[in-house]
Amino acid sequence: MGLNEQLIATVLAGVVGLGVWFIQSRIDRLQRAKERLVDERRKIYLDTLEPIVRTLAGIKDPKEFAKAQKQIVSFDYKRTALEFNLIGSDEVVRSFNQADATFLSSGGAKNTKVAIKTHVKC
Repeated sequence: MGLNEQLIATVLAGVVGLGVWFIQSRIDRLQRAKERLVDERRKIYLDTLEPIVRTLAGIKDPKEFAKAQKQIVSFDYKRTALEFNLIGSDEVVRSFNQADATFLSSGGAKNTKVAIKTHVKC
């Protein structure tokens, strides 16, 4: 093996090593971003479902029911619902929007049991 061949082999090994390192660092960065998004998505899903859980619990407890009603019309909940619409899957967002529209069009507290029965499949 001549000097030129050794030089080419050394440079080529260095370039391949740098390429592998660059690709691996990109893969690691994407994996961390996905994990962070999963955590954020989980929090937004839970924050969005909290008033629904309160409503279901409030069927027998009027205080929980009143908290749920206040929460659903609050600014923070509307912001969370918007974030939910941005990150949720199409099917989940459609279902959530239908349930929200049913709740709001039913007059909120007046017909909540009807609204729940419409969207909760037993």
